[in-house]
Amino acid sequence: MWIDSHIHIYDVSWPGVSWPGPEEPVLYGRVMLDDFAAAVAGTSVTRAVVIECTSNVAAGLRTMEICQRDERAIAVTGNIDPRADTFPHTLQKFKAYAKFAGLRFGAALLEESAAVHASLATMLREDVRMADLLLPWDRLPAVFPYIRRHEGLRFVIDHFAIPWLVDNELPDGYWKVMEALSEFPNSHLKLSAMLSVSRNLPENQHIWDPMLDRLLDLFGPERLLYGSDWPVIRLYGNYLDNYSVIASWVRKLGGRERNRITHLNARRIYAKEEGSCGTEG
Repeated sequence: MWIDSHIHIYDVSWPGVSWPGPEEPVLYGRVMLDDFAAAVAGTSVTRAVVIECTSNVAAGLRTMEICQRDERAIAVTGNIDPRADTFPHTLQKFKAYAKFAGLRFGAALLEESAAVHASLATMLREDVRMADLLLPWDRLPAVFPYIRRHEGLRFVIDHFAIPWLVDNELPDGYWKVMEALSEFPNSHLKLSAMLSVSRNLPENQHIWDPMLDRLLDLFGPERLLYGSDWPVIRLYGNYLDNYSVIASWVRKLGGRERNRITHLNARRIYAKEEGSCGTEG
């Protein structure tokens, strides 16, 4: 059983949901866990972590309600502005759900501020220990002060830190930032959105394998997680295209390493199953 650590569900008819818009007809509409189950047919993926996109609280809580009663979702993240005065109060609303795993942040962390530090400290006090980060690799150094200071939080970087490939080449400076990031023991990296990052899968498996090998050397199997960014990857191909690159790569790994990357780390980090790393499964 694999767990996809990064999918989205949404309904554009819900108030407060502004993405995706009608200009993206492939994504626009209602996307739910039944659609995800159809997309992963023929793969080893059976469960997922749902990452909330909208910062609209009411819409986020509707997502929580849906996932709370569906076993295909093992955990859900919320999306709250850490600069908002209402952060502690809103956090309590999400904490009411057993599957609430943590929060997703983006540009709000690009400038160091006392308000953000206070919100991250509040998360720790409330035993909410997971922060998903959607930021490109060249902006990541700006969040290092947060990662360093709040060592009790697990910071999970989405989508390889979004290194858009140009002519199948990584941008200059990418590895320097990844090496610096890996020095923080509370940093983790999602092997997700490969279709979006490269837009040419699975033909460039020979490009991805060395990259994945090096990331494994840097972060170790305990800090890498499989993910997809479905349904966004539908803009560039189908689920199997994205999945097949990781599936091919992990075949050469040992069973313990493979299991950590494909499902055990997701259970430990998002579903808070702390004993998962010791499970061979």
